Amino acid sequence: MLQTIHVVQLRPTWSPATPKFSDFQVYGVVVFLHCSAMSGRAPSAGFTIPKKKTAKLFQHLTEDSREGKDLIRQLQQSGIEDGVSSVLLSDLRLIHNNECDEKYAAWRRERRAAGYSAAELEEKLFCKVVRPEEEAWAMCLRGIVAGRKFLPSNFDPCLGDPKFGVYLNRSLIADMDSAGCRRGRKAYLIVLKVTRGRVKAVRPSYENRRLPKPRSKRNAISLLDPTPNFDCHIARPGFTAEQDLVYLYEFSDEGLPIKFPRHCCPHAFAEVMLTAQDAAISPAVTAPAL
Repeated sequence: MLQTIHVVQLRPTWSPATPKFSDFQVYGVVVFLHCSAMSGRAPSAGFTIPKKKTAKLFQHLTEDSREGKDLIRQLQQSGIEDGVSSVLLSDLRLIHNNECDEKYAAWRRERRAAGYSAAELEEKLFCKVVRPEEEAWAMCLRGIVAGRKFLPSNFDPCLGDPKFGVYLNRSLIADMDSAGCRRGRKAYLIVLKVTRGRVKAVRPSYENRRLPKPRSKRNAISLLDPTPNFDCHIARPGFTAEQDLVYLYEFSDEGLPIKFPRHCCPHAFAEVMLTAQDAAISPAVTAPAL
């Protein structure tokens, strides 16, 4: 017969309601038992409570480290860091998310087996800028999730319905502008590895939004649906303001939208801050052609 059961939960230093990146680490729950009443023996003095912890999500980098230099070079080559002299990047980190990494690799293997070309499987870097720290924390932990509520209120989903997919950008300045960043206010940058797969160039639907507010369902503006047998939408040539945007989506074998598209994967994190007042309203920087 068991006499006492103690439950010990090892917690991080931060309150669960206000997680912080610097303190993030997950510990397991440990349960141990006292001796039975029949034996009357006390636990061994040398008994050690087992402790299990997950691998750290973040690897902190310095600009002088090899990994830090590699990340900065990747940002420069991808076009994300073009024209960001008015943006201060700090607290660089690599993201080691095994679950997202495995899903991303599985998506690439499946598409390779389906006959996708090398160009369709080319890996690129895109960015996502958010201001709430909790939202950035969730994206690093779970990936980017589909849904209108996860986009800025002033964002125009011109390439496809956000209910079925996610929006990413190759221009850091443009994404900070979309997120409503202002000088001196900290925001969070998540850099993502993206395999676009089969790309459909579409005419952005935002032009219809300049018309007066419709008075009937007949004139209501409809968002673009994902195109079957494709993996993402980009803007047709000529729509320069949207050339850095990509709309990613994925459907299951049953034809249901997947909430977390697997062909984008969190890769790195940084804190960003505008250092010039007019940076957020400057024209979008032209990135390498998609």
